[in-house]
Amino acid sequence: MALISEEKIRDVRNKTDIVSVIGQFVPLRRAGTSLIGLCPFHGEKTPSFHVNPLKQFFYCFGCQKSGDVFRFLMDHQSRTFFDVLEDLARRAGVEIQDESAPFGAKDSSRKRVDRTEKELLLQIHEQSCLFFESQLKKNPEAFSYVQSRGILDEVSQQYRLGYAPASWDSLLQSILPYPDPTQNERMAS
Repeated sequence: MALISEEKIRDVRNKTDIVSVIGQFVPLRRAGTSLIGLCPFHGEKTPSFHVNPLKQFFYCFGCQKSGDVFRFLMDHQSRTFFDVLEDLARRAGVEIQDESAPFGAKDSSRKRVDRTEKELLLQIHEQSCLFFESQLKKNPEAFSYVQSRGILDEVSQQYRLGYAPASWDSLLQSILPYPDPTQNERMAS
């Protein structure tokens, strides 16, 4: 995960006009020192969504959603903080870099890292799924139980039904088998 200093985050927040960002999604009109509009997070007929340009935050009196420009985009577009920060930094002309990278190297490969992490997680998930599917085939009681429920083999394969053995670490043991500690004792004697 990238590390960005609070100073950089604050700089992006200060250089971003919350009214112009939220105004892209919500028609706003002036009401005193705030701007109001219909809340994008819940259905309403009377505006209860307020944006304060001086304090750079929003608040809805109807659903109590609140926050800064980052929170608005994260909630409204279902995006991660880092993705929102990256877009707003580019828009504000603020250069951000991963401060955990060696020698201050820029994290220009963030999307590649995210893709690699996603691929790794998908591989782990697939290996786990294969393990539980194989356990169902190896366990006659579990297999007959599935058949007794009237579940056809095609359905079982389509939904990738599996069986979890009683051992709490059976999946872990199938991936990384631990050496038998008694074997070391035998070798030492």
